[in-house]
Amino acid sequence: MKMIVLARKLSRPRALFGMSEEDALALCSDPRSKGQRWMTVFAPIEEWQVNGAIPARAKIEDTGKLDGLIQDLRLTKHAI
Repeated sequence: MKMIVLARKLSRPRALFGMSEEDALALCSDPRSKGQRWMTVFAPIEEWQVNGAIPARAKIEDTGKLDGLIQDLRLTKHAI
């Protein structure tokens, strides 16, 4: 797991789950990964870690909203 997928609403992004760089690019490039007031982006996981972990305040609960798309694209997500 090299990248972290972030959900971004009108405010700052929040960490959802981890993926490989290729999977994160495929997910975030798909138009179905965006909504009216939100979108997905990705960044290197190291940029989000503090002392080797992602702080709780930087995370958002993964509700499974993207699970169908992840399955369609045959991608793999990892808990963070």
